[in-house]
Amino acid sequence: MGKMMGSSLIQKSEEIAEIIKEILLSAKPHFRYVTNEKCFVANMNAKLVDLTGDKLQDVVDEQDFFGMKSE
Repeated sequence: MGKMMGSSLIQKSEEIAEIIKEILLSAKPHFRYVTNEKCFVANMNAKLVDLTGDKLQDVVDEQDFFGMKSE
């Protein structure tokens, strides 16, 4: 798999750790994150319109499934 992807696409653990740190310190973190923007982004863009998932969270937040939403 490494040969197919190439060394330019391999992500360092320090990069992932930095992203996780930013997520943990974020006041309003995204629903999902792309950690390696060099790998498979075109595939994800084709499948997902909103890569962060924020739009989905906003829609779900507005829905009142159990009648518990306060006005």
